[in-house]
Amino acid sequence: MADDLHLLPRHRRMIEGLARQHLPGIEIWAYGSRVNGESHDGSDLDLVLRGLGLAEVPTSQFARFREALTARRCPSWWMSTTGRACRRDSSGRSSANTSS
Repeated sequence: MADDLHLLPRHRRMIEGLARQHLPGIEIWAYGSRVNGESHDGSDLDLVLRGLGLAEVPTSQFARFREALTARRCPSWWMSTTGRACRRDSSGRSSANTSS
């Protein structure tokens, strides 16, 4: 996740710990207001999950991660995740492509 993530350190540690446990080998990218500094107390945390070689994250693995977040009583608005893979074009810009 981004180094300059606008998130309480304890929340970041919790998410990173659950990700290590439930999403081994999955790259996680944060984007949106929590990264660009435009967040507020009610802002969600936008995450992209990227499998090795841009492979789709298995639904069961993603579901376990979401269940673990729910068990920790994370508010439902707190995090949005997508199974998109991002690639950088020749100019260095990133673009998201839906996994199929």
